[in-house]
Parts: sequence; C-alpha cells; structure tokens
Amino acid sequence: MLRTILLGATLLAAVSAYPSGAPSGACDSLIPSHGTSSAQTSTSPYSISVSTPTNVTGGESVTITLSGESDFLGFVLVAETVDANNVRSSVGTFSNYDNNLVQTACVNSDGLTHKSAVTKNNIEITWTAPTGFTGHVSFW
Repeated sequence: MLRTILLGATLLAAVSAYPSGAPSGACDSLIPSHGTSSAQTSTSPYSISVSTPTNVTGGESVTITLSGESDFLGFVLVAETVDANNVRSSVGTFSNYDNNLVQTACVNSDGLTHKSAVTKNNIEITWTAPTGFTGHVSFW
C-alpha cells in the first residue's frame, strides 16, 4: 500500500539551543521554549526535504534532510499520524543519525532532537514506515 508523506514545518532554533536537547514539551507543542523570543513571521530559512516521492510503502525507508540558509543549533523532528478522533501519535522509526542527535520521548509522539550545542547546517536522517501502516504521516 502507498503512504503519503506530508511535509510539515520543522522546529529549528537559529540562535540558541538547549545543549542536551529539546525538553519533552517542545516536541508536543512544537514551541522551543527559549524564553521571551517571539514567533518568526517571515518565511523560514530552514527546510525539510525527503529523498523519495511522497508516496511510500510500509517498511520503506526515506532520507530526511534538515537544512538551512544559515547554521542552526537546535531542532526537534517528529513523524506523526492523526486518527479519526484527531489524536496525534508517532509513526515509524528514525535511524542512521550521528551521535550529536538523540531520540526523545514526548507525550503524544517520539521525536528526534539535538543533544549538543554543535553548530549544524545540514542533517540527514533515515525514517522507516512501519510494516502495514496505512494513512498519512507528517514531519514536524
């Protein structure tokens, strides 16, 4: 069966980052919690891209690339599906990422975040659709 991957927004902090990764609340709310910073209203200088067409079959892996026009320090990436009752849940697995990244357990989903304040400008991660999955997945 085919799966549709909907590309969503990613949470990238351009100026500051928690050195040990985003707190769990950040992957649930997709708000970085960096104090008094206001939300950006202009076009994001960062992007998420996938290596294959947006339709994938269960068990298929795709490469996700996070990149930016300028360096960034922190990010949170989640892959989620939404059921008929509008309940979010994580889907698939992340793999093939370097040791500056770590999976994090969130209330509604599992995510991937930084675990160091090392400057980043291009990150490649593998995401694998679960066997038998039906529906849409969004990367946020």
